[in-house]
Amino acid sequence: MMSKALLVIDLQNDYFPGGAFPLWNTDVVLQNIERAIQKANSLGVPVIHIQHIANSKQGISPFFNAGTPGADILLASLPLHLRLRLLSRNSPTASRRQPLRKR
Repeated sequence: MMSKALLVIDLQNDYFPGGAFPLWNTDVVLQNIERAIQKANSLGVPVIHIQHIANSKQGISPFFNAGTPGADILLASLPLHLRLRLLSRNSPTASRRQPLRKR
């Protein structure tokens, strides 16, 4: 049986202004993500955030370190959720087939 979900990957503070690794054009990206979350909510499609937490066994990372504000999901997106589901991963690459852990 196949079911649908919207996966929002690495919507974390470190990628936004004031974070440890701010990316370009994040205001437009955030607007697009918010629209996608609102559409998913209107269709009853679950929204799942995939949170990257740096693997501390590999040493300190420049960003996404556990327990830091930068690793947290961007709070601006949270009011959009009817039910928040959060999974975390330690690998920066989804192709590593690392299982996701429910948080």
